[in-house]
Amino acid sequence: MKNLIKAALLSFAFSAPAYADFSGDFAFGLWTQALDGGSIVDGGVGYVSLTSSNGGGGASFTDFTITALSDLTVTFDWDYLTSDTDGANWDPFGYLVNGTFTQLTVNTGLDAQSGTGVTFAVLTGDVFGFRAFSRDSIFGAATTSVTGFSAVPPVAAVPLPSSLSLLSCAFGGVVLVQRRRRENGKA
Repeated sequence: MKNLIKAALLSFAFSAPAYADFSGDFAFGLWTQALDGGSIVDGGVGYVSLTSSNGGGGASFTDFTITALSDLTVTFDWDYLTSDTDGANWDPFGYLVNGTFTQLTVNTGLDAQSGTGVTFAVLTGDVFGFRAFSRDSIFGAATTSVTGFSAVPPVAAVPLPSSLSLLSCAFGGVVLVQRRRRENGKA
């Protein structure tokens, strides 16, 4: 009986895969790259680096994106360094969800910036990823390394009381049947 309960709970807990780093469904080669003068480097399973454009010609985007195959909670760390003589304002870094850019760097911040445990949610079919943006593509580029990437299913919702009652009745029935079998075997 205890093993049956453990098996049921484990099946709920591990019903969807979780991915760490850039592996499995999130291997480097499965992502879409939009370079627009910048570059993206595969650092192996551990990290990916995005470098903004420095070739002139105005604003450009270096995007690294993928489509979510299920609802996910995405978490990552980042380390940023700009060589732009005009500072971080001209080469911001952030993440994308369905084309909406969320900037993580501080425009008036230091040339070297970082963040840990950035977390956001995506739904099945959402396109998400990372962007190295250059406002002017001159005076130096910025490079950001994305590390500690993970994409896991959201924490399962707590079952409703009616579901718990139904599950309790089923387990109670199993216990009752086992008890009667034992009693009939002793008689």
